[in-house]
Amino acid sequence: MKIRFILILLAFVFSLTMFGGISSAKSKETKNNTSQEHSVKLEVVKSTTYYNSLDGERIEYNSENEKRIAKTKLEDIKKYKKLTGKSISYEEVGLKDNGDLGKSDKIHTLSSLPPTDPATNSKLLISQQVFYKGTSGTNYKYQYHSYAEWFKKPVNHKKDAFAVAWDTSAVPLSGTFEGYWQQQKAVADGKGGLTHVTEDKQLSADTDSYKNYGHGVILSPGYGDTQFITMDRDVLVPTSKKGDPANIITKYHHTYATINGISISVGPASISFSDSWGDDLVTEYSFVYGDR
Repeated sequence: MKIRFILILLAFVFSLTMFGGISSAKSKETKNNTSQEHSVKLEVVKSTTYYNSLDGERIEYNSENEKRIAKTKLEDIKKYKKLTGKSISYEEVGLKDNGDLGKSDKIHTLSSLPPTDPATNSKLLISQQVFYKGTSGTNYKYQYHSYAEWFKKPVNHKKDAFAVAWDTSAVPLSGTFEGYWQQQKAVADGKGGLTHVTEDKQLSADTDSYKNYGHGVILSPGYGDTQFITMDRDVLVPTSKKGDPANIITKYHHTYATINGISISVGPASISFSDSWGDDLVTEYSFVYGDR
């Protein structure tokens, strides 16, 4: 698994281009070049970011909602302090102090994103890949590979959630889930320079979200300069489904703070996160069963 991840990562990183100060890439550029003959072309149906307020309100990041989101975030900071007695900074909720926090138009928030793959905000990227692995009896065999990357150190290091879900035609193969996390950070080498230290670990699937139609992981982002998260699982699809549309949704929740902790709910091609205040990055994909 680690060798496969590194090959995918190398191809992925070199494919990235700089766009407006953030890394971005087109769908065809994110595919693993070392296994191109097995890669299935995915169509990005929709890519969206949302602000999830402390009260559970979900607001899409776009230019029309920018002032509304800024105002809601300021209100949520006060509510959180009242509920918990704990303070949270403007930076931790994605607000920039430009000298007049009483006016929402003086506070910077993220803009909405076009339908691109990988989906990005200013620090976080998510992407999905599908690999065709042949047939097994009367079924097509695919591997669903989900990928998230922090390419700048996140401000918050509370529990985040990363999940993927698909339609009911795909049935997972038992024992094929693999989760992986890696981070790199620069540290002083004692000689006036820097050296990079790598940490990694295997991730277990979140029990509540480990279903026949999806899975997820819950983890705290590290303090590395870059970090990567992957989830892999093999699925079988009856060959009788050839030509039918396949639907996949990939979703990352970055937590500002929680009152009762975070949980993941997965349904057929649907994902929801509960009890957590923060941002959601969501991308919906489609392909055709039988594609290879």
